[in-house]
Amino acid sequence: MAGILLVFGTTNGHTAKIASRMSETLRESGQEVTVVNAAAQPPSPTGYDAVLVVASVHAGYFQKEVTRWVRQHAESLNALPSAFISVCLGILQKEAAVQEEIRGINDRFLLGCGWRPGRMLTVAGALTYTKYNLVTRWMMRTIVARAGGDTDVSRDYEYTDWAELKAFCEAFAKGLVSAPQSAVVLEQSGPRSPDRLRSMMGRRDVPAAESRQPDQPGGPGWSRSTLLDSGRDPVAREPRQLQP
Repeated sequence: MAGILLVFGTTNGHTAKIASRMSETLRESGQEVTVVNAAAQPPSPTGYDAVLVVASVHAGYFQKEVTRWVRQHAESLNALPSAFISVCLGILQKEAAVQEEIRGINDRFLLGCGWRPGRMLTVAGALTYTKYNLVTRWMMRTIVARAGGDTDVSRDYEYTDWAELKAFCEAFAKGLVSAPQSAVVLEQSGPRSPDRLRSMMGRRDVPAAESRQPDQPGGPGWSRSTLLDSGRDPVAREPRQLQP
């Protein structure tokens, strides 16, 4: 067994589309790729050359299947070249406070699971109004309207920067060919120590990553930044050190 294992979690289908596009780019770069939905019990990463994990934020948390799998295989993931792609509409928002909150969501997930990916990218997802139930559609439209976003619930909206995602995957594949590296870093700007993370989360001890995933906006962990985050750099930033 060899090549790249790409594990994804999806709620309304858009993250599955992102995973598919990523696999296409990686194969075009000469890599063998195995794509597995986290809900379908992915295999152990042991035996693969590298691992990519893609998950989307819903009410402040990633899919519980992704969280469970990453936590279970954290030791193996830390021994391999790996990357995490966080999908969140919040990346479109430009308030510094919202940007910090999204970083906190990503950091809480990684620290709670014990995973230290070598690369990380946050990309915007989609507003899938036509796939939401009546309550979710109304709540999402209300929140998006306050932020000046798209509110026609008769259609869906894609916000993913496909060019940015393609460049990220090409760089990851190139790194495997030129100089594979074990995972030790995150790419969000600004150093952040474990003490800083604990302070930011308002508690002294970093808990295990939450495995629950609220189905509806307004549930535990819900906040405006679940949808709309801060601005982003067009190119992935240099990773920053993160100690376990």
